[in-house]
Amino acid sequence: MVEETARTRRLAFAAHWTMEVIVVVVGVLVALAVQQWAEQRAARERADAARGRLREEVVGNTTNLIERIAVTPCLTARLRYLSDRLERADQDRGAITGFLAPSASGVRRIYAAPVRIAARDVLTGALNSGDLAVLPAGQVAALGAAYSAFDAFALANREEFALLAALAPLRIGVPGDGARRDALYTTVERLRGLNSVMKAVADDGVKTAAAAGFALTPAERRSMRSDTLLPLRKVYGQCVDVTISSRLPRTGV
Repeated sequence: MVEETARTRRLAFAAHWTMEVIVVVVGVLVALAVQQWAEQRAARERADAARGRLREEVVGNTTNLIERIAVTPCLTARLRYLSDRLERADQDRGAITGFLAPSASGVRRIYAAPVRIAARDVLTGALNSGDLAVLPAGQVAALGAAYSAFDAFALANREEFALLAALAPLRIGVPGDGARRDALYTTVERLRGLNSVMKAVADDGVKTAAAAGFALTPAERRSMRSDTLLPLRKVYGQCVDVTISSRLPRTGV
């Protein structure tokens, strides 16, 4: 009887101990699950906030590209005008005499290209902090391609601005100043090449931004047309392509 009672006590103790262990283990597992859930939720919130900031940056960069696409017909026509006038200078001195005297400000006024930069601070910060780790690898790669296009566009834009600044000393105020006219012609041809490159890069940047999931919304399209594209006509005239906003990519990944 005594042995049976002792055995019963041992079983009860073992059951009680096992139950306590189970309770502790379950409690630890629940605590870990809650902590993991909280960390995942915090990571999602950080990622959502980063995506919001990133969207503002991407849309801002994309707007610069779309602006350039819209004014490309105007700039192309103006460069053609400058080239034709320079080519006719040998046969018709009136085509160039007084056109650049006393300085080349007239050319810079005719070819008044917008100067834009490429922002990437938000992307750099998000990548360094790991806030975009939840994004699919394909979307991150598309973002990288879009920002490469933004950077290439800004680099070409800076070169374009430097060429325009270099026009200042290229004065042609006297007959027979062919060397300076030729230098100006070379500069205009380089601007023509850059204009074509920037148009191609801008097209690529808009497409890759859309592929990364940052296509402009209908509201952003309407705002761009009214706030950005139509006012450009006051500067460049009717040659501005204000219909570009309706032909932009509409879907992303």
